[in-house]
Amino acid sequence: MKNVEPGVTTTELGTDMRDDGTRASLSRMRAYLEPLTAPDIAEAIAFSVAAPPNVNVAEMVVVPVRQG
Repeated sequence: MKNVEPGVTTTELGTDMRDDGTRASLSRMRAYLEPLTAPDIAEAIAFSVAAPPNVNVAEMVVVPVRQG
């Protein structure tokens, strides 16, 4: 079993928030952090499953450089 935990990622999540302040805060955070993209996460997953058979990448936290 593998657990990949992405940090701030470009998605549609949060765009339907009702609170304008929270939505604006999320937008500013994404602008500053340069969020990960779906291909970034796909590459991380591919890396974890391509590990040698004697290596278990059980948990991977993947975050933008500025978030880490």
